[in-house]
Amino acid sequence: MSVSGLFYKPILRDCLYPVSTESGHDVVIGQLKNLPVLGDAVLGVSGLATLNLSAIREGISDVYVFDIANSVSHFWTQILPILAECEEADQAAQKIEEVLLSFESIYFKEAKLVSPFNMLPIDEKAHKAAELEIGRLRAEIGSYTSFLSDPIRYSRIHTLAKEGRIHFYQGDLADPRNKDRILNYFRTKGVVFDTIYLSNIEHCLSDLRSVEAFPKFTKGLESLSLSIPHKVAVDECGRQQLIRGRGNYFGHSQPSSFTSGLTSCSEDSV
Repeated sequence: MSVSGLFYKPILRDCLYPVSTESGHDVVIGQLKNLPVLGDAVLGVSGLATLNLSAIREGISDVYVFDIANSVSHFWTQILPILAECEEADQAAQKIEEVLLSFESIYFKEAKLVSPFNMLPIDEKAHKAAELEIGRLRAEIGSYTSFLSDPIRYSRIHTLAKEGRIHFYQGDLADPRNKDRILNYFRTKGVVFDTIYLSNIEHCLSDLRSVEAFPKFTKGLESLSLSIPHKVAVDECGRQQLIRGRGNYFGHSQPSSFTSGLTSCSEDSV
């Protein structure tokens, strides 16, 4: 059984943000790493933030990443072989930077930059965005938040990638047509989620069918947890917070279309 070929739709601005723009990510990482592991899988969206979470959940056997954006799909296609092949975090980080520069026209041609960079020609703007994202990636590594920050965390991700246990699927998690197919897939495989990272999807829904269906989908995901562990949610300012709930739930409320792929969202500046 597979969840490939999911429904998705083109988005107005297809731009990759490899590093999360959500505030409080470092704080939640610090809190979450001290909690007991309550499942064997992590589900997430977008770029490298899902791997940051997975790397601190010792004993995780599979990571599932979903996203609607073509740029994000291309990015995962490029980095999974890197993570499988590179035994050292520094080497992997360097190759990820090379990917961002090599495919900057795919990832960042529609990037929304702050003035004066937003006035640059498209090619120059894409290159500037790539440089800025590389700088943010290096800062995240330096702050000890990234899975690339230390050898133990990287080793966990490297092993998962080498064994083919990091799975990317392109599709719209908010599309009601995908709900039962995804949930049935996980039930059939006996997946028990430890942590679920859905970013800002729920805050960006505009289609009535999605507004009605998405809460049922998230409850379905949470039902795949064995107990009632902790939950990571956010306040109205987009700050991630750890609270009591069912499943370690990770997200934020600031609009950012690279994570949700919904056309109603506006983008954060790179």
